[in-house]
Amino acid sequence: MSEAKPNPKPKPKPSPSWHEPSNTRSGLPPIKRMPFVKRSMKRGTIMHPSSRVGMQCMKGEDGKFYYIPIDPYSAEHLIFIDEMSPLLVNPTPQQFEKGAVYTYIVASIIQKDPDTTMDVVKAPMKLYACKAQNMFEFGTKHHQIFYRMALTDELDKVAREKRIDVSQLQYALHASGEIKCIDPFTLVFNFFSGTYKMEKKVPKRREPIEIEIITDLMKEIDPRYIIRDGHGRPFIVPETMSITHNQVRSLNEKGIPTFEFETQIQCRQMQSYVSRIKSSEKRTITLDEMREKHKQITAPPPSQEVSASRFSLFTSDVASKVASMFPSFAASSSAPTAPTSAYAMMTNELVAYAKEHNLPIPNPLDKTTKPILIKTVQDHIRKKGGRKRTIKKRRT
Repeated sequence: MSEAKPNPKPKPKPSPSWHEPSNTRSGLPPIKRMPFVKRSMKRGTIMHPSSRVGMQCMKGEDGKFYYIPIDPYSAEHLIFIDEMSPLLVNPTPQQFEKGAVYTYIVASIIQKDPDTTMDVVKAPMKLYACKAQNMFEFGTKHHQIFYRMALTDELDKVAREKRIDVSQLQYALHASGEIKCIDPFTLVFNFFSGTYKMEKKVPKRREPIEIEIITDLMKEIDPRYIIRDGHGRPFIVPETMSITHNQVRSLNEKGIPTFEFETQIQCRQMQSYVSRIKSSEKRTITLDEMREKHKQITAPPPSQEVSASRFSLFTSDVASKVASMFPSFAASSSAPTAPTSAYAMMTNELVAYAKEHNLPIPNPLDKTTKPILIKTVQDHIRKKGGRKRTIKKRRT
């Protein structure tokens, strides 16, 4: 007899009383006390280089993969990013485009009480949104929105008004995700955020409350807004948000190179190469270097005749003698190349390697636990390789 499954907790339903003044000392309606802070960050934390989110290899509408070296944190590239996807603050219906998709952040400005460490609100919640052009999300990833917020004088203004040091202020994250604009007055919200893992911080039973909080915020901006729940559906997906030829052409006209590859592996080779130069040599790779690397990666493989010519110095007798003396050498010459460094592997490659070799995978796997997985995989690769065998000459 199968065990009875526990009944899931019912989702709370919005109540008109949430919006009515309460009997508390502040008199604030419950909806104003429902938001809670998922994360708070000072300007220095947001703008620190270690917090930055890098670009990814993405598939285009033509089925090919593109590496596009846009730096959403450089002043030069932010100029045209602001043109393509301006930062909207508490946007009105006139600022939304029918059928477009946006990434958003709901944040307030707080100060930590020095005695209780409680959050003291210094500026109320606002909605910050940017239109996503495609899967690359140029300057519209959630951390990049925070970065663009930190570049404004918003924190400085609050510090002057409240007569406190700006270094004491923090942005408090209440929600982040995606918006689909059905029409300028009808918006659908979800809580998808790769950077801030909002899906884990907003469980299903909490979603109606979060949607009601956003509805209350948006109706303060314009009472005509109609806010709907996305019910866990992502809006920024390859099927509808792949980069187009027109977008590639527009980037090229702005002086941004685009590197096209037939496979995702080739694209990731380029991405790893650029990252390695940046991390090991502490410099920005030049455009000429990227073009040269692109040629190397996309160059056709050498023909079998060329590959065979490398071994033409060996006669068949010598080759067979070498194979009989060193069977491991003969076997390795035709075996596929194993990974040599976990540090050059993408997250999904690390996870696949760990599953294949029954290695522990941290849960949750995020920015803080990923180094543990890298070390585990690297130790396994090193152990699997073993020590190199050496052959000593016999004494005569």
